[in-house]
Amino acid sequence: MADWSKLPADVLELIARQPHFVEDRLRFGLVCKSWRMVMLQADSYSCSLLPWLMLTEKEESDMRQVYCPFNQKVYELSLPEICGRRCWGSPYGWLVTVDAAYNMHLLNPLSHVQIFLPPLHKCSNLKSLVLLS
Repeated sequence: MADWSKLPADVLELIARQPHFVEDRLRFGLVCKSWRMVMLQADSYSCSLLPWLMLTEKEESDMRQVYCPFNQKVYELSLPEICGRRCWGSPYGWLVTVDAAYNMHLLNPLSHVQIFLPPLHKCSNLKSLVLLS
């Protein structure tokens, strides 16, 4: 029987470029540890031609539901990083989150990579930006 975990990295990268939907990328990453590492490093590859829509948070739960309009399915993701935070979608699958203390983060819900942003109260031009929009 073939050992799929032994495929060369360059071959895996070529395969990782093929999926266009988040579901397919998730399945790719579930094959084995080496495939998951390639999937996590493949953030620059295009995926998700249609957006996932995040449903409202259930109180005190780490689980968030997302709806895929392409196949009309609801998926559950474990996202303890955003429990109690407000969330907005952004390009390329990242989420912008804000907590009760106005701390902002970017979060990739697939890799769980989190980037801390300056808190809202540190944005001196926030009022003018809000008035312009």
